[in-house]
Amino acid sequence: MKYLCPIAVFLCMACVVMAETRVRIIGMRGTSEAQVIEMLGDRLEHVRSSDASTSRADDAAFLLRQVLRKEGYADVEVAWKIVSRSEILLTVHEGGRLSLGRVRVNGVPSAEAKRLAKLYAKPTQKDRSFVSPLPPFREADIETGLSYLRQDLNAQGYWGAEVLLAAREVDAGSGTVNLTIEVRPGTRQRIATPRIVSPDPMVISEVQALVKPYVGLAATTGQLNAMRLEVEKSFTSQGYPDAKISMSRAQEAGQFIPEFFIDLGPRVRLDHIHITGLVRTNYNRIAQRVKNLEGEWYDEVALNKRVRSFLATGAFSSARIERSPIAGDRIDATLHLEEARARQISLAAGVDSYQGVILRASYADRNLDGRVLGRRGVLAHEAGGALLGHLGRGVDLLHRGQALVGPPGAGNRAGHQAHLAFQLLLDHFGQAAGPAGRLGGELGVQHLGAQLGA
Repeated sequence: MKYLCPIAVFLCMACVVMAETRVRIIGMRGTSEAQVIEMLGDRLEHVRSSDASTSRADDAAFLLRQVLRKEGYADVEVAWKIVSRSEILLTVHEGGRLSLGRVRVNGVPSAEAKRLAKLYAKPTQKDRSFVSPLPPFREADIETGLSYLRQDLNAQGYWGAEVLLAAREVDAGSGTVNLTIEVRPGTRQRIATPRIVSPDPMVISEVQALVKPYVGLAATTGQLNAMRLEVEKSFTSQGYPDAKISMSRAQEAGQFIPEFFIDLGPRVRLDHIHITGLVRTNYNRIAQRVKNLEGEWYDEVALNKRVRSFLATGAFSSARIERSPIAGDRIDATLHLEEARARQISLAAGVDSYQGVILRASYADRNLDGRVLGRRGVLAHEAGGALLGHLGRGVDLLHRGQALVGPPGAGNRAGHQAHLAFQLLLDHFGQAAGPAGRLGGELGVQHLGAQLGA
C-alpha cells in the first residue's frame, strides 16, 4: 500500500501533462509566431490547460483577434482548426493595418507643438516597416506617447501639466489614424526653500547653504539633479560614504518644494589605498596620484575623480574601488585596475591624382615604459620619394588626464607635412579639390596592422 500513493501522484502528473494543448498560429506576414504568442501573454492559459475543443478553439481565435486589432490590424480575421486532441491551429488573415497619421498638438506654440508631435510618435518607430513610410498604429502606444509628453513638460518645470487625447479620426481611404492631443502646461514652477529632515541639526544648516543658489530657479530636472548632486557630493567628500540622501517633492501654491531626508551614518577616515591589477604599469606612478587622500576623511568624490583620470589615459580598461573597515572610524580602500592594450600600430594607404600613392604607418603607446606616458609616431612615404616622419616625446598622460590623441606635434615640420598630406586625403575623399583638380581617395583602412598588447 505504501507504494500506491507515489504511483497515484505520478499518474495525476502525467494526466496534467497530457492535458496541455498546443496553440499554433500561422498567416502573419510581418510578425513571427513567437512574437504573437508573447503578445498574447497568459490569455491562452485556460485553452492550453484543457483538451482541444470547439469552445476552446473559438476562445483562442477571439483572443488573438482582439490583440491584433489593438496592434492596428482593424480588419483581421482568425480561423481555427482542431488538429488533434492536443493541438489547435489558428490561421490569421491580416487585412490592412492602420498607420499613425497626423499628430496635432494644441495648447503650445507651433514650434513646440511640432517637437512634441515627433516625441509622441517615438514609441511607434521601433516597428516601422521599410515598405510603409508611416509607423503602425497601436492602442498601447497612445498612453506611452502621452507619458513621453508629460515627462518632457515635467523636465522643463511644468510639473502640473496635463496631456490628454482630445480626438482621433480614422481615414478609411488611407488607413491612417489622425490624433489631436490637448496640452495644458500650466505655470512653470520654481524651486522653493527646501524642507530638510535629518537627526543632525548641523546637516540642516549646511544643506540650506548648499541649495540656496538654486532657490528661485525654474524647477527643471536639470536644476533639480544638480542641486541633489551638490548635496550628495558635499557629504560623500567629507567622510560619509554610506550617507543615505533622498529627495522627494511637494507642490504648494505653484511652487516646487524639494524635501530632503538625510542620514549621514558613521564618518570614516581613509587609512591606506591598496592598488591591484598592475602588470606593466609602475606601481608608484599610480600610488603617488592618490597618496594625498590617505590619512584624511574619506573623500569619495576626489577618489572617483582620480579613477576617471586613470581611465581617461587609455592605459586602463576598467577600475573598481572596494572599501574595507579596519578599526574604529578607519578604513582601507583597494583600487582594482585592469590594464588595457596600450600599444597600437596602424597602417593606411591613399592615392590622389596630384601626389600619387602615399603610404603611412603610425605607432602609439599609451603606457610607455609602464609610466603611463604617451608617445605617438608617424612615418609617411610619398610617390615622389619623400620620406616624412615624426616620433613624439613621451607625454605624461596622468598629468594631462587624457588619452594620446591628435596629430603629431606641429613643431616638427616633417611630421606636420605627413599629417597634412593625409588630412588632405581624408578631407577631399571622393571630391575635386583645388584648381589642380586633385581627387583623393583613401584605399587603406585604419588598424590594418595588428594591435600589439601591452
